[in-house]
Amino acid sequence: MVIRPMEPGDAAQVCALCEQLGYPVAAESLQASLARVALLSDHLACVAVERQEVTGFFHASRMLGLFEPAWVEVKGLVVSEERRGLGIGAALLRAAEAWARTNRVGEVRLGCRITRTAAHGFYEQMGYRISKTQHRFVRVL
Repeated sequence: MVIRPMEPGDAAQVCALCEQLGYPVAAESLQASLARVALLSDHLACVAVERQEVTGFFHASRMLGLFEPAWVEVKGLVVSEERRGLGIGAALLRAAEAWARTNRVGEVRLGCRITRTAAHGFYEQMGYRISKTQHRFVRVL
């Protein structure tokens, strides 16, 4: 397995992974977002590749707050349903953590839907702890 930066040609496979979690996205939309993210040094999107197949990915960004030190937020982490439990997610998460350390950031955060109990166990095995429970409010403009 190789972990490398996400490329525009990965879009179709990344979209298929997103759909497995119930987050459908068009390849063109993902490619446009990736093009914007690629220009930002405080974002990183990587894929895990096995035998030329994208089996997982993550997107992370460096976050700033007025009242706390910077942190890295894992915006998305997905591993193919058929390949879960084989160390791909752990390798992706370690890559995000290594990027945080390289950027002198001492904390990595992520969110996980409350119904994804298997993922909760994975994150706890990786050393993550629940820090709070909250509601997300959205207003479409």
